[in-house]
Amino acid sequence: MGKIHVLDQNTINMIAAGEVVERPASVVKELVENSIDAGATKITVSIKNGGIDEITVTDNGQGISAEDAELAFTQHATSKITSASDLENIFTLGFRGEALASISSVSRVELDTKTEATPATKVVVENSQSGSKTSNKATTGTTISVFDLFRHIPARKKFLRTPATELSHVQEMFISLALVNLQVHFELIHNGKLLLRLPAVENFNERVFAIWNAQVAENLYESHVEIPGGKIHLYIGKPEAGRKDRKLQYLFVNKRHVSDRILSKAVIEGYTGFLPGGIYPVYFIMLELDPKVVDVNVHPRKLEVRFDNSGQIFGAVKNAVSQALTTNTKRDLMSRVSSGDRTSFSPIPDTPTFLPASGRRQQASVGKQSPA
Repeated sequence: MGKIHVLDQNTINMIAAGEVVERPASVVKELVENSIDAGATKITVSIKNGGIDEITVTDNGQGISAEDAELAFTQHATSKITSASDLENIFTLGFRGEALASISSVSRVELDTKTEATPATKVVVENSQSGSKTSNKATTGTTISVFDLFRHIPARKKFLRTPATELSHVQEMFISLALVNLQVHFELIHNGKLLLRLPAVENFNERVFAIWNAQVAENLYESHVEIPGGKIHLYIGKPEAGRKDRKLQYLFVNKRHVSDRILSKAVIEGYTGFLPGGIYPVYFIMLELDPKVVDVNVHPRKLEVRFDNSGQIFGAVKNAVSQALTTNTKRDLMSRVSSGDRTSFSPIPDTPTFLPASGRRQQASVGKQSPA
């Protein structure tokens, strides 16, 4: 008898989950991206124990029909693409049809959904086995709950960090999604306590202000640059707002938060001559490019992308940052001179200027927003 055999579907899903689902923050990313793709204008993320015990995402998107609800948990079942050629023209955040199948293979999942035209339906999935239940959902949209992450894989669960650490990762993921989806009202709740409420806003600085504080929002230079095949939107920190760490550095490509060494290097080189050694800039940079020149299908969690013309992109980002800094620092200097302000222009602080301690940030954000 041969030694090679085909794995059963549940085992396949669990292996895939190892690439897609790393921790609670990974689940939050996949579920919130689905909500955004569904056209939601309000998304609430509620987690318990750092997301280890429960993650619930509720949206007012278009919902899922009863006939599609169970199919949504089948590996590689998706409404986003129909053939390989569609991979060259992706406008949605999700497209592989892996997330729900992977998540449901390592946890218990409940999906409660309703479309405008069809009745509500509820699906419960565990060990990749699904069953339907009666739903009382009255409004269009979807609520999906994930319970006891990695309950069937103790070896994976033991590598999760403390609830506080997992919460911090969820917060970072939540913020990265909120930064480029200004049209959405976001809420983050932990153990029943509201941590962040971010109403829909019209401009980026308003969203930054709501997440952090005025000092962050008011110390950004804004610039928008046209490049062949796209645009670069820059919100970059003034030199005097530099930090001793690399926090508050965000890169987005077509609304995807990415970790890209080429882009990061381009930004740092653009700051050459503006910051002393050991000080790092704050930046939020969004590239809006033709999907045909960006490959987002090179990383399991879509954290990395590949450009057809990486050299041109590098040069464009570097030049855009350098030009924005040159233009704006000259303007600021002239303004200070004309007003008679002779104080030093670049007092680099010994401690980080921006990101407040997590507790202070949460308290400030909740405090200045009134409950809906």
